[in-house]
Amino acid sequence: MIRLAKPQDVEQIMDIINVIKKEMKKENNPQWNDSYPLENDFMNDIKQNALYIIEENNKIKAFASITEDLEDDYEHVNNRTKERSLVIHRLAVAQNDKKKDAFRNYFLLQ
Repeated sequence: MIRLAKPQDVEQIMDIINVIKKEMKKENNPQWNDSYPLENDFMNDIKQNALYIIEENNKIKAFASITEDLEDDYEHVNNRTKERSLVIHRLAVAQNDKKKDAFRNYFLLQ
């Protein structure tokens, strides 16, 4: 099931994020680190009704922040179109669900 995230989901979200951060560190990928993303980033997403989760049996399988807000890094995209654009931020899939295509099966095929 896909639904908007709630504040009580943040603990599970951070558990997933911390596993991913460790993987990224091992692979020398600096995109996510000790200072990003943080619990506050997800709480802000929740306040903006922008954080969606995939959940099965009360367990979060994947999540993503989907918003119209373009960060500075995406400004070149905004210059290419005047139409409404959605941006996906902080997309993550739980370690045990990576090979199950959780994100694709729920977000892209629904």
